[in-house]
Amino acid sequence: ARPASLAAAPTPGKTTAVQAFGPYAFLSAGEDGIEVWDLGDPTDPALVTQFDTPGTASGIGVVGNDLYVAGGASGIQLVDITNPAHPQIRERGSLPGEVQALALDGEFVYAVGDGTGFEVVRVLRPVAPQVRGHYEIPGRLWQVAVDADLAYLTSEENGLQIVDVSVPEAPTLVGQLETPGNACGIAVAGDYAYVGSQAWHGTGVWTGLNVVDVSDPASPRIVSALPIPFSVTNITLDGDLAYLVAEAVYIVDIADPERPEILNVIYDTSGPTAVERQGRFLYVASSYPSLQIVDIQDPRSPVTLGSTRMVGFRPADMIVSGDFAYLCGSNNIGRVHVVDVRDPSAPVETGHVFTGIGTSGISSAGSRVYVADVSYDVVELDVSNPYDPVAEWLEYSKWMAVSIAVDGEYAFVLGRQTSHWRGEIPKSGLRTYRIADRFATDLAAPGLASAQAIPNPFRGWTKVEFELPSSGTTRVSVHDVSGREVRTLHEGQADAGRHDVYWNGLDSEGHAVPAGMYWIRVSGQGANASGQVVRIE
Repeated sequence: ARPASLAAAPTPGKTTAVQAFGPYAFLSAGEDGIEVWDLGDPTDPALVTQFDTPGTASGIGVVGNDLYVAGGASGIQLVDITNPAHPQIRERGSLPGEVQALALDGEFVYAVGDGTGFEVVRVLRPVAPQVRGHYEIPGRLWQVAVDADLAYLTSEENGLQIVDVSVPEAPTLVGQLETPGNACGIAVAGDYAYVGSQAWHGTGVWTGLNVVDVSDPASPRIVSALPIPFSVTNITLDGDLAYLVAEAVYIVDIADPERPEILNVIYDTSGPTAVERQGRFLYVASSYPSLQIVDIQDPRSPVTLGSTRMVGFRPADMIVSGDFAYLCGSNNIGRVHVVDVRDPSAPVETGHVFTGIGTSGISSAGSRVYVADVSYDVVELDVSNPYDPVAEWLEYSKWMAVSIAVDGEYAFVLGRQTSHWRGEIPKSGLRTYRIADRFATDLAAPGLASAQAIPNPFRGWTKVEFELPSSGTTRVSVHDVSGREVRTLHEGQADAGRHDVYWNGLDSEGHAVPAGMYWIRVSGQGANASGQVVRIE
């Protein structure tokens, strides 16, 4: 049969190459960068976005969710197209001369151009953070703070525990202290740890804030206490001031740690859950509104400047980094909301991303945010584009993460067992993850599988590609955002290498699943991976 044209559309730039990816086409357009076209209806192609890339885009290639661009004098760029409407540059590689064209094969990019000759470049593949160490503690852990090579843990049954994490693969207990009440909030600065406790209602005992001298980590001692009639669940320090979350926000002068003094109280009828201080502004997370920004240049006379609300969302924790605030929490489904706070009088939500069942702690490192999640232990988010945050990695776990702190190359995560015998004290502990090595030189490192769905988002069918580092019994399954298994796509023996299975959007009973986000999980023989897929109507 003779080929026939279905449609034609003028392109804004000068097209030099085209590459299809599911229902999308990516065009290199010279100095105009990359164009993304929606081909869902082949008779009516629509321009989705135009994305500027360094140099002159003259050649492209696609592997999974990665788009490689030949950028002339700017070398090769690696662009994340997980969300084709919002491409994001991940990496750049400089080569001599000008790269004009490229081809992909497995883990290698082959590039040619003026002055480059023929270059073979090993592709850097993203890998998941790996558990490096574990320290188990009986009881219920609340929060973790890391200072230098020490992690400070609060526990209902065991008070304050100080763990040496100078060797992250082998955390070691160096000191502990029983505190009045159940220890919950924690912050550390210099030689002092500030420990919040749960209030003992009905007993007349108000424990509030305990200031602990930790200059000798092996022998911590309480040097002062500040009675507060509510549980102090979150603490933020800034110079000589501490901000305590305890049904309200208490501003405390800690210039003399042995004589803390309450300067003011900011009342919030909905109950604040977290605070962050940046410059003259205090950021307060609560049920309603979700975020308030308060001018505390004069701590004795705070002034509320602006607020914003996320309907049906209760924040559990928050961080502020640069021009944005990141709030984690849940309402049956875990969510992270990104808020532009450049105008303190009018904060605006720019984007959000769903995680698992519920998030309870958040920390950051550069353009990545790490979330402690009830169902997935740790969720890693790419927030380089605050208008389109992306959940890049998670791993389903029976370990219920409750708090997280990032320090240098490692993330430190507190968690609890999600199941135990009635009356038994659940096991808790500290896990260390190395997060520095986001990219590895090998396509599939030993013990690491990979998984992705194409097309993504999808209607009808999607192909699930997964790669195994070794042969063995393997299971590929689909889960909803709560972690519940929806469908088993494959279960049985599989050889090392790449495999394809297909999902038609039906559950195990043959019913169409609702539109939304799902997770593909590959497990077996020590090789585990997960990937995100979105079904649309």
